[in-house]
Amino acid sequence: MYDILFKTTSSADVGTMCSNMNAINQVNAKTKNVLDNFNYCKSFVKLETAAFITAATMQYFNLSELTDKEETFVPPAVLSDDKCKRRLWLHQHVKAILQKFVMNEQELYYERAQKQVTEMNANASEDQQSYECSVCGKLYKYKKAKINHEKKIHSIVQTDEQPANLKEPDLKESERKVVDARFNYACTRLSLGMLLFNFDDEVKEGDGERLLRCWKFMMLIFKAYNHTKYSFAALHMQISIKALLTPRQAQSFIWNRTVNTKGGIGKNISMDLRLEHMNKLLKDLLRCLGVNITEKSSERCSKALKLVEDILSSIDAELSVKKPKGQHVRAKRDKDFQVLVDEISKRGKLFAHSLDSSSTRQYQEFPDFNSNILYHLDMSQVHAWISQHLKNL
Repeated sequence: MYDILFKTTSSADVGTMCSNMNAINQVNAKTKNVLDNFNYCKSFVKLETAAFITAATMQYFNLSELTDKEETFVPPAVLSDDKCKRRLWLHQHVKAILQKFVMNEQELYYERAQKQVTEMNANASEDQQSYECSVCGKLYKYKKAKINHEKKIHSIVQTDEQPANLKEPDLKESERKVVDARFNYACTRLSLGMLLFNFDDEVKEGDGERLLRCWKFMMLIFKAYNHTKYSFAALHMQISIKALLTPRQAQSFIWNRTVNTKGGIGKNISMDLRLEHMNKLLKDLLRCLGVNITEKSSERCSKALKLVEDILSSIDAELSVKKPKGQHVRAKRDKDFQVLVDEISKRGKLFAHSLDSSSTRQYQEFPDFNSNILYHLDMSQVHAWISQHLKNL
């Protein structure tokens, strides 16, 4: 998912990310192919996303420094209250922050998209019947064919057949409203980063239903930026659960995607990562066979893999051997985090929303940077794309 952040965003996004990389000298994350240095890129994206979240929170509470004490923005009554009341106060403000910087434009877009898809589905269901020409009475199987017939033969023009497009109409230069491109970019980057955080948290919690919701969002992003294989994989996942698989297989497909080998809440890992761990242990066993390796001995090692793993774990526990956490990321450096927050909040002032017509809040190459990453996605094309795949399947 982290390589998609680099692929789907515009040049303004990539340019700003490279600027932040230079600010903290993160040279390992500067690569043309994200998969070549995936761990470094993932580490940087996580660090930068945390910096964006912190900068947005500082702008919301009107904080000037990262080191400001909680007494400067938290009411004394809340600080002295119990843990439950403090949590409720925090959740209330988190919701307000999300509404201000993430959900404001998103809700409007998805409401319009839902309305348009509903209208297209209604038109598709109506197309199952025959349609009669209002003049000559000729029957047509498809509504569009009837409309074309009336237009060409009888000069009858339909004005309300197609639903409104989600794209904004082209305006003259004098009619364009002033756009704060920096603020829109910050909101887009924040929403994408939090979506990736949601994927990681879903794996840790083993929440299969949340994974499906995330994939629905990602399917639209993949489709908007012409990642055909990723978008089809996301669509095929939804179709498999809804129709292709049996109820038992669908239930297993949703909830049997993670495994917890250590116990405890929030410590799940993906099944693919677990398989890599098992493959590594099997390779170690086969390597120990040396010249005695045969097909029969390899099969015996593979069947005894779980028992060998349990024996090794029990020995490590008895000897109090400390195991590494297994995460291929370095600890977040406070200095780099401070630099990124200063770059976003002080130097760039990305979340300081302003409608000033001056060029200080604009990108020269992207003067109309939109806060919604799906602003140019045509839902009528998405609907036709889904319908075609449904027919093929």
